[in-house]
Amino acid sequence: MYTHQRLIYHDIKRFLEEPPEGCRIAVLTGIRRIGKTGVLTDLLASLPNAAYVNFSKNRDTDAEKRTCLEFLKAGKGVLLIDEVTHCPNYEILVEHIEHTAYNNGKDLRVVMTGSSSLHLLALKSGLLGAGRAKLFRMSFLSFAEYLVFTGRKSGYAFAGESDLTGEDFKDYLQLKNLPAEGLKISFDHAYMAELYRDIEQSNQSSQNPGIFAEITEDDILCVLDLVAYTLGNMTSWEVFNNPDGNRELLPLKAADIDSKGLRIYLTAKQLKNMAPVNIARALYYLIVANLAYLEVSHDDPGKASASRLARQLFHVTTKEELSQIFAKHNICLVNPLWYMRIAEEIVEQYGFGPSQLLDTRVIGAVLENYVKGAYCGIKNHQYEYEISDIGGKKSALTNEERSQSAEVDICDVRKKLLCEVTAYNKRRGDVNLMKHFKDEDFIRILSTKDIDAFSFGTHKIPYPKLCAMIDTGEIFKLQRSRHGPSQKK
Repeated sequence: MYTHQRLIYHDIKRFLEEPPEGCRIAVLTGIRRIGKTGVLTDLLASLPNAAYVNFSKNRDTDAEKRTCLEFLKAGKGVLLIDEVTHCPNYEILVEHIEHTAYNNGKDLRVVMTGSSSLHLLALKSGLLGAGRAKLFRMSFLSFAEYLVFTGRKSGYAFAGESDLTGEDFKDYLQLKNLPAEGLKISFDHAYMAELYRDIEQSNQSSQNPGIFAEITEDDILCVLDLVAYTLGNMTSWEVFNNPDGNRELLPLKAADIDSKGLRIYLTAKQLKNMAPVNIARALYYLIVANLAYLEVSHDDPGKASASRLARQLFHVTTKEELSQIFAKHNICLVNPLWYMRIAEEIVEQYGFGPSQLLDTRVIGAVLENYVKGAYCGIKNHQYEYEISDIGGKKSALTNEERSQSAEVDICDVRKKLLCEVTAYNKRRGDVNLMKHFKDEDFIRILSTKDIDAFSFGTHKIPYPKLCAMIDTGEIFKLQRSRHGPSQKK
């Protein structure tokens, strides 16, 4: 067992002890080396009458399947299945599990995992749809988990914290002093090739892989190029030399970097030379595997859902089609650790360290990315990852144009929550939280550099504390407010 458990371990254990509405099957998704097996082995050690089977390569598949079927026949206890989509004809096995659990297994619970999120999510929407299974999505180590794993905090409660600092968050982005080295993923050519092999093996084990069989290794490797290109747009010599950003930004002048097999393309010219179909399929994969979220505008009547956009991307073949999609949509990875782990490889080529990168305006970009991605992770009702903003102007280019908008970064009408994300202390006149849904009770949150207070109907929360509170879901317990003269000052 880990010295400390991941947040999702506690979520799944609660599910097993008190399944909602009779649901008896949990599906745990997450990419390779994210920590799924650790969660299963922790559950195995803490639960009575539990069994663990693993269909990973180099295991005796027939023996693992016999163990699985014998446990199901008993009809009670907790069955933990690792890499279920690597079992040949896994759909038949899953169908048998579903039938047994709901017809002969009142006291049976099943947790199944797989590294190919594409195939597991397809199961959740097919054989295990209509409430027959609960989906748990495991992402990278969160900021809250980092604080606990490094011993900076003793537990997962942050609403009353007052000593979290920006340095804690910067250390997290570099995974400093993390005792579990296995939780540090290196996003290089070899790792992305492993992700592709997970998809390929699941395709081979499937009775009908469908369009997943059309995804190529080049499509998955293209993810690295897209991440690096984004980083190239965020970094420049002037950013390092002038963090206040009063001078015009110039892109880094760099040749391709091929350090340790890492594929990096930093210039727009190089991106244009990439095949549009590879770029589109990479984005399709990121959206469908819940590794990226789609930014949409709440007040845009023509907005497309993430699933609809993913279907469009899968059939893109030309630069013109891709340009039309980029003109209307922002697609962002769910965690800035993607960017920061690759950033280490980039900035070190120029004699900089990741900590210097975070002393620039880049901190604001990765903070917003973290908050939105973490918020996606706690929206349990959401099958695809989408984040709605409100009041923004996508075409706004200048500071003056942006100041005339009333943008709020997160607008969740279902949960009645609004949030503006910044690493600095905004002036009250620049805050837009009270400009929307004035007559409705909403949780209104403004991240700050160091102000922790509730005033004018707004929760001002230092951004490190806010990140941790989003990870644990504590933000939903905050007081709601509406516009009016009775608000506290």
